[in-house]
This record gives sequence, C-alpha cells and structure tokens, in this order.
Amino acid sequence: MPRAPEMHRRATRAIRQTRRLLPPRRRIPPTSRPTPAAKKDDKKKTTRRARTATPPRLPPEQKPESKKNTVTITIRCDTAVNNGMHLESKWAGIVPASGVILPVTTVEIEEGDTVFDVLSYVCDKYKIHMSYRGGTSSGCYVDGINNLYEFDGGRWSGWMYCVNDWYPNYGCGVYFVKAGEVIEWNYTCDLGLDLDAGMEGAEDWKKTMSDTRMRFFGNLHPAVSMAYFVLVLSLTLACMHPVTVVLSFLGASWFSIRLRGWRAYGHTMRFVGPMFLLIALANPLFNHRGVTMLFTINHLWYTLEAVCYGLVSGCSLCAVIMCGLPAIRRS
Repeated sequence: MPRAPEMHRRATRAIRQTRRLLPPRRRIPPTSRPTPAAKKDDKKKTTRRARTATPPRLPPEQKPESKKNTVTITIRCDTAVNNGMHLESKWAGIVPASGVILPVTTVEIEEGDTVFDVLSYVCDKYKIHMSYRGGTSSGCYVDGINNLYEFDGGRWSGWMYCVNDWYPNYGCGVYFVKAGEVIEWNYTCDLGLDLDAGMEGAEDWKKTMSDTRMRFFGNLHPAVSMAYFVLVLSLTLACMHPVTVVLSFLGASWFSIRLRGWRAYGHTMRFVGPMFLLIALANPLFNHRGVTMLFTINHLWYTLEAVCYGLVSGCSLCAVIMCGLPAIRRS
C-alpha cells in the first residue's frame, strides 16, 4: 500500500493532466461582470420589452356608415305675393307674405322615389295640405298645395315643379330623383312665364286656348246652336218691354265679354253703337204715331213715343247681334 505522500503526488499529477486536456477558460474583465443591481435592471427591461412586444387589443372592426342619399325640397308662392293675393283676407293663412310655404328641407330618399313621393312625404310630415288627381304615376297632377289651387291666381295659374332650376315637361310621378338634386315647387300665375320656366310654346298655348274658348259654338252640336238662336230671337224680339230689352242687352254684353274679352267687345261696340243711334233716330222719321208731340216739320209730328220705340228697337237689335256675332264668327 503506497504511502500518503506518494498518493498525494499522484493525485496532483492527474489533476494537472486533466487541466491540460480541458480548453482554456475565458476571463471576464471586472468592468463587464454584472452586478446584482444590473441583473435587476436587466430583468425590468426584459419585462418592459416583453410588455411592449405584446400586440394591443384592438376593438372589433366597425364598418363605416354608408352615406345617405338626400335631396332638398322647398315650396313657394312668390308670384301670388307679387299679385297681392296675400293682402286679401280670404287668402290669410294660405298665401304667406314671405311667399315661403315650406323652407328648404333635406329629405332622405330611396331608390325609385319620385318628385311626387318627396312632396307627399314632406306634406304628411309637416301637415301641409296637398291635393292631386290622375293617380301617382304618369298622370299625376298636383292641383293644390296649402289650399292654394290652380285658377286661384287667374286663368293661367297653377303649380309647377323644377329640379336643379329645370322645369320638366312631364309629370312629377315619373321623375325619379337622384341624390343631391334640388326640388322646387312654385306657384305660377301666367303659365310659367312669370317663373322664367322656359316652356316652349307657352304663348302659343295661351292663344290656342283663347281661340278654343272663342270657338265655343263650333264644338257644339248644330242642334244646340240652332236652339240658342231661336231662343235669343224669340225672347229678345218678342218681348219689347223696355225693361226686358235692357236686360237682354246687358246679358248679351256680358256674354260677349266673357266669350271674347274686353278688346273684342270694344271692336263690336264700334259697329253696334252707330247702328243703335241710326235706328233710334230714324224711327221717328217714318213713324209719327203718338200723342206727345216734340216738334213738327212740314206738318209732321215727331212724337216722344216714336223716339222711345226707336230706342227699344235699336237696343233689341243690338242685343241679338251681340249674342249671335261670336257664334257666327267663331263657329
């Protein structure tokens, strides 16, 4: 058995040989050695980096709201105000002094909506009276808004609509609106001429309607025209009472004015007036009957009765002409 010193030497040699076989160790400089405080800071930084690297929780994806399709609409009656209708008591609450029945209002629309649909919506929402006829499609015609109807402002008055300052020549029930369009309902007193609507043939239409009105008898059955003439001749010529004749002349004058207008009535009176005076003055020259003498010429009496009879005869003949002339000239 070896001694202790010998064993110690052998162990020392084995350790040295083992160290020679191992790779050399790297020496860490003193400055780069981590201290306990540095280790804590590194842990904090690592934690912060880990937290920062974690993706944030985003809210659920929200779809953007779709842009709503809208149009604007307004209702005005400026032409009625310009004609002074707002000053009359019967139009109080119907024709506002400002001419604005509905200010500019934005309305949401859907695909397929028409101008009539938009008008109906605002009238229902804001409690504005509205009247129409002919259905809600191509034959739709709005004849009254806010109790202001066609013909209230004259023979050529009524409601018209325009879109983007353009007046379509077809019904509001077939005009399909688009987003962003500007709709206006305006009251006209002169067939759109007072609105600068740019309607071609408006003047010709007015003239045609006037001629149609004057050709009243031409649109009737011949039997109706014959019955009219028979009644006029029989009632006017048979009833020679002064009151009856005067009423016949006034009725004939009213009939002529309504049918042909004041200007045509004036032209007729240029012909009828001298004829009336001629008959009234000529009758005493050929009829000397009567008891109230006015004067004598060559022993012939000129009586008051003869003069009155001439006036009645002239008035009766003028009444017949005034009633029959429009039918004769325009039939």
